[in-house]
Amino acid sequence: MHELQVARLHRLMDAEVPIHGRGNFPTLRIRLRELVQVVRTKLHDEHIDVRDIRLNGGAASFILGNETSEVSGVSRGV
Repeated sequence: MHELQVARLHRLMDAEVPIHGRGNFPTLRIRLRELVQVVRTKLHDEHIDVRDIRLNGGAASFILGNETSEVSGVSRGV
């Protein structure tokens, strides 16, 4: 990856995103980087090895492409 792509990835992973609760559960706001770390740690604690983590869809296109616009919340995938 090029330096600009790495910078975009870091910016995306540091972005705070809403996770909408259902019913009476509130909307949570969390950084993607923290979400990935927590999930990976929990899986590791359960002896489930994570080989790699992939970014798909609009978020991947944003990181690798020449676009300058931000990614919509719907397009983020981890």
